[in-house]
Amino acid sequence: MTERELHLAIEQDTYAAHRVTNNGQCFEVRTPLMYPDGTIISVYVAYSCMIATDCGETVRNAKDCDTFRGSRGAFWDTVIAPICSQFGVSYRQGVLCADASPFSIGVVIPRVAVAELLVANALWQRKAELENQTISEPLAQE
Repeated sequence: MTERELHLAIEQDTYAAHRVTNNGQCFEVRTPLMYPDGTIISVYVAYSCMIATDCGETVRNAKDCDTFRGSRGAFWDTVIAPICSQFGVSYRQGVLCADASPFSIGVVIPRVAVAELLVANALWQRKAELENQTISEPLAQE
C-alpha cells in the first residue's frame, strides 16, 4: 500500500471530526477528544510498520510519569492494564500502541484514542490522589 493509499484509507475510515495530516514519517490523526488539560488527543499512524500510537503523549501529558515508571504495581494491574486490554492496546516503554492494517485502521484509531483518554484520566486522578496524600500527611501529624 502506498503512502497516498493509506492516507485515503484513513480519511475514508475515520470520522469526519478527525483531521489527518502527513508529517513526513507518519500520519497524525487529530481527534475531537481532549486530555484533561484541554490538549487535543492525536493518534499517529506510522506507514512504515502500520502501528497506531500516541507517541508517548499520554504519559507526557499527565506530567506525572513517576506513576507509570518502575515496577508495575497495583495501580497498573487494577487500572491501566484493564484499559489497555479492553481496547486492544499495548503499553511499550511509555507508548500506547496497537497494530493495524489498511483494512482495520478505521477501527484501530478510535480504540487508541479512547485508550489514551482513559489512561490520561486515570493518571491525572492518580496524580491528584498522590498530591492530596502528600498534603494531608503533615496535617494529620499536627
